[in-house]
Amino acid sequence: MVNKKELRKNQEDKLANYFQTADAILDTLNLYQQLRSLPVFQTANVIATTMSMPGELDTLPIINMAQLLGKQVVIPKTLPQLQMEFYQVDNKLTLEKTKFGVVEPKTGTVVTKAQIDLMIVPGLAFTQTGVRVGFGAGFYDRYLSDYQGNTVSLAVPPQYFDQPIWPVEDFDVKVDQVLTTSPGGAVIEDN
Repeated sequence: MVNKKELRKNQEDKLANYFQTADAILDTLNLYQQLRSLPVFQTANVIATTMSMPGELDTLPIINMAQLLGKQVVIPKTLPQLQMEFYQVDNKLTLEKTKFGVVEPKTGTVVTKAQIDLMIVPGLAFTQTGVRVGFGAGFYDRYLSDYQGNTVSLAVPPQYFDQPIWPVEDFDVKVDQVLTTSPGGAVIEDN
C-alpha cells in the first residue's frame, strides 16, 4: 500500500513522460471516442470538465466536441474553504491563471450543481470500480458528495489500476464510470 502523497508524485512524473509519447495520442483519441459514444454524454445538456494543464489529458477537444453537439460546457473555479463553482463556457466568460498555474474563470455565468447533467472528473489514478485519487486538496470529493448527476473519468494506461494500491478513505467519492484504453478496461461501470 502506497500513501497518496507518494502516489501523486509518482503519477505526475509518469503522466508527464507518457503524454510525450505517440501512444498518448492514440489513447486520448480513443478515450474521446468512447466518451462521445456514452449514452450519458449523448443525453447530457450541461457537461462539466476542467481546463487541462500540461501532463493531463487535454480537455479542449472534449469542450469543442460538446459545443459542436450543442451542449453547454461548464468549467470550475476554486473558492475559499476548498469549494468550487462552475461557469458557462460562452462569450461572457473571462479566464485567469491562478497562482498555481491553473486557468480558471474570472467572470461569467455561474451554473448550479443541479443543472449539471454530466461531470467529467479529473484525477491522477483510477480503479475499475471508480475509486480515484485526485490532486490532493479534495475539491472534487467535497463537490461530488451531494452531486446527483452522472460522473465519468477518462484514464490513460498509467492512470488505470485494477485495484487501489493506496488507502481509500470514507470521504473519497467514487465516479460512476471509468473509461480507459488499458487492456481489459473498456467501459467500467460502478452503480
